[in-house]
Amino acid sequence: PDEAQDWAVSVLGERHVTTCDACPKDTQPGVGLLLKIEEERAAVTDNLLALVRAEQPLTLAQLETVAAPGVAISAPVIQALRRLPPLDRSVLLGRLISEITTARVVEKALMLRRLLLSGQRVPEIQAAGVALKELQRAVGEIEREIDNLMFERQVRQGLVSQTAAILLRRDNQILTESFGQPRRPATDPYRIRDGAISSESAE
Repeated sequence: PDEAQDWAVSVLGERHVTTCDACPKDTQPGVGLLLKIEEERAAVTDNLLALVRAEQPLTLAQLETVAAPGVAISAPVIQALRRLPPLDRSVLLGRLISEITTARVVEKALMLRRLLLSGQRVPEIQAAGVALKELQRAVGEIEREIDNLMFERQVRQGLVSQTAAILLRRDNQILTESFGQPRRPATDPYRIRDGAISSESAE
């Protein structure tokens, strides 16, 4: 609870609501979600790089350090990153870090929104009109912050989407070629004609 409260105050700021006109009204501005994105990115970067550079088998606890809602980071994903050339690895690492970071911050913001909505139903809050208006303002602010982040995420997904899935397909292709598995011909030598299979070489 204390951690959630500190996170909420950091994002939205803090206002001391009073019921008397003469009482002082202290205000502390929030930093918004963009700064939280940068803070989270630093932690995700360190954890993901540590997994890629590690030589020991990966544990579930290690994978959880880079887990995020909607972003699947499994042992095969990390192993695929390790096998990539340095330049490709750097590009895909950057994309994964961005996806994990955004997913984590948005999830926390949604939880904060739910807490604020729950607070509006408290009888004492409803009885104090000033406090209720302040909660409504906070809900509107966090919703705008979330909308801004989701818009940026959608723009990025329009350019690059499903990085982990792309990475695994690429890694599978590299492994297939390294084992010398023949590629399928561009044209099928066996075609169906008049209900029967005919060979190009037979013509």
